Amino acid sequence: MKKFIICLLSLIPLLLAQGMPEFPENRVNDYESLRAWFDDAPHTLAEFEMTRTMPSGRKLKSRGTFEFRRGVGMMWRTEFPVRNAMVISSEWLTNYDARGRIIRQLSVSGAPSSRFTGAFMQELKPEFIRQMERAFTMTSRSNAQADTLVLGLKSKHEASDLRWLLLVVKNRTLEQVFYESARQGRTHVIFRNVSHSQMIPEQGFKLIP
Repeated sequence: MKKFIICLLSLIPLLLAQGMPEFPENRVNDYESLRAWFDDAPHTLAEFEMTRTMPSGRKLKSRGTFEFRRGVGMMWRTEFPVRNAMVISSEWLTNYDARGRIIRQLSVSGAPSSRFTGAFMQELKPEFIRQMERAFTMTSRSNAQADTLVLGLKSKHEASDLRWLLLVVKNRTLEQVFYESARQGRTHVIFRNVSHSQMIPEQGFKLIP
């Protein structure tokens, strides 16, 4: 389940500009069919734009690049408004400053949205999805003609910081993510110029732009 949650946070920047779609109502029963909606390439590169609306109403905007490596983890490298990086693995969430120095490291067990993102991107295995159902109600809406899937998760527990999560997948690529946190408000991520590759780079993540 930890792996199933770590990759979603990594994927949050594309829906704000177009407006958030309605939450789907159809319960997910066929977990295996979800895999067909996602590209199975082990390496993904993309640009992201993120807008976070705090509970106070203040909006925080950022942009940068995103990289996912199956079996390794993912990296969010922010280039605006400040340069920094965040790397999420199956066990750790690590923040780096503009010089590549570690400024914070947390266990992903305390970051439910990160756990979900990571595991979701790792392999989309049905067993991970079933584990997520212990904490979330999963619903979906698809349009085969437009090659679009909207996947929604709502927390079953009022005390959970992650209240809900909404993914928009088009042409087998996760292009937008919406989610709401009790502490941080709403976040919208849009991914652009997404590219997939069957080869995973041998060198480590490039932290400094």
